[in-house]
Amino acid sequence: MGGRATGVRLRDGRVLESPAVLSTADPKRTFLELAEPGYLPEEFLRAVRNIKIHGAAMKVNLALSELPNWAALPGGPGPQHHGSTYLCPSIEYAEAAFADARRGVPSRNPWLEVVTQSVLDPSVAPPGKHTMSVYVQYTPYRLAEGRWEDRREPLGEHVLDLLQVHVPNLRSVLVGKEVLTPADLESKFGLTGGHIFQIAFQGDKAIELLQPQRRGRRVTVPYSLPRSRRYWPVWLSCSVGKGPPPTRVE
Repeated sequence: MGGRATGVRLRDGRVLESPAVLSTADPKRTFLELAEPGYLPEEFLRAVRNIKIHGAAMKVNLALSELPNWAALPGGPGPQHHGSTYLCPSIEYAEAAFADARRGVPSRNPWLEVVTQSVLDPSVAPPGKHTMSVYVQYTPYRLAEGRWEDRREPLGEHVLDLLQVHVPNLRSVLVGKEVLTPADLESKFGLTGGHIFQIAFQGDKAIELLQPQRRGRRVTVPYSLPRSRRYWPVWLSCSVGKGPPPTRVE
């Protein structure tokens, strides 16, 4: 209204009015889809279109009937269940995994990050049961061959096979799994390109683009607190795509 964002129209037609509109979506979804066209400077929109947002990871969520029993430290619950466990034996291993993804192929031997949320927060699972999430790197958003619909389940099974080496009881306590490819992360959660950080963090691109000052001169970044009249009021970006520090919720 009058060149100002005054609320949000929901899919069912309801309008929620507010003196400020905050977006936790990535920059492309915020400025190219949520914002009304015509209000933003073309130079800024062109810069947003050029932001690289290509996800390179997938997620495997598991429901378990018992606590995962790590071969390296059996038993528990214990410290082996209280944080993120990284299964990546060397820098060379990670580089090989990334090299596969650069060719448009899911990593044959991916780097796995494993979290058992239910140990620290029992409310996320029924009594005595557990949840486990596996962050899988690297899986390209765009495949060189085939479709994610056909690759999803085989790749999920491959991840389970790799994890079983470190968690011998995994298959016997598994009661359910959900495999989320980069395409699924985009379609289900609105993460453009399936990128969980909402942007490719390149110092010469994204971070500089979305900061209000750069090299001593003002840059037209069309979001601000409501009282500011210097930029297009009153979009306030609070997504991880705005700039550092990157964060993620497991």
